[in-house]
Amino acid sequence: MADFSNAEMPDMVLTYGQARLRENGKFQPCCNDRGRERTERVLDAEEEILNSVGENPRISVRRLSYRIGVSPFVV
Repeated sequence: MADFSNAEMPDMVLTYGQARLRENGKFQPCCNDRGRERTERVLDAEEEILNSVGENPRISVRRLSYRIGVSPFVV
């Protein structure tokens, strides 16, 4: 948000909340289309991850991510 004085801030919060309610029908921000899209490599890795875990359920996340070539956060 921009810099508002202490007197203006509550008014702006209420104004933004009203606008959001009008647009989305709820006070919470809309979460659609946030963040980066998953790359095709990550989507392809999903099947490989599931197969590897099926073969060896005790495999570590680090080893699995290294073997498949994706970030451990993907696993």
